Amino acid sequence: NEESSANGLALFRAIEDNVHQLVTNANVQEIITLCYSIALQEDGCKHYENALRPLWNRAMELATTTATKSPKIQHQKAELTDYDLRKLILVEVFTMANGLNLQKPSPLLRKKMESVDWADVQNKSPNDISNKLKNLGFPHEQKVSPIQMQQRDSNENGSGSFFAIDLANKEKKVAIEYNGSPHFLRAIDTDEVSRVEDGTTKAKRRFLENSGWDVISIHYQDWIEAEKKGETKEFLKAHLQKYV
Repeated sequence: NEESSANGLALFRAIEDNVHQLVTNANVQEIITLCYSIALQEDGCKHYENALRPLWNRAMELATTTATKSPKIQHQKAELTDYDLRKLILVEVFTMANGLNLQKPSPLLRKKMESVDWADVQNKSPNDISNKLKNLGFPHEQKVSPIQMQQRDSNENGSGSFFAIDLANKEKKVAIEYNGSPHFLRAIDTDEVSRVEDGTTKAKRRFLENSGWDVISIHYQDWIEAEKKGETKEFLKAHLQKYV
């Protein structure tokens, strides 16, 4: 809503206004999270580049220092987690998708980023959906990396597997994403899964659309309901009416 948008703008303007203090005083996890928050915003990379660049440069410095377990910076004691490294990877991908080239990670940090395991956050493309698409005459492949197709090594920063499209027709550039419950926000009071995509899912969809893909998102609850009614074929036809 308008109030949330206004609060978001105020927050990022405050980050811009206080970027020097943040670079000086924030720890590595806090700075990585700030970079991630900016990169997830629509056009955030461009609108807040003046804040993102110094924060990213500091993140590269501190993350490399932390990766070496160097005691030079005493307040950087915690090791980088996979969650921190995933954020760095996503910032790098989203900024490049927006035409913004940031400082490259050091070889040591790059190696740690490449070692990140995405298995716990990936969708497993349902084979039954794939089989039904074949029955509809919709040619496709599973787990197609759009990054690799952009002439970039999908393993360059460890992001290829996470950004892989669940089911893709490369010729028509149609991306079918099956989004399970981890892709949606939950109500704070009831923990009920909403239909509002989380930030990473929204940003991935924008990334694909900006790269020329027609993205078709399948909400897991809708698919379950179609299965219960025995209407999965009709469900897929409705979503793919332009292509089948």
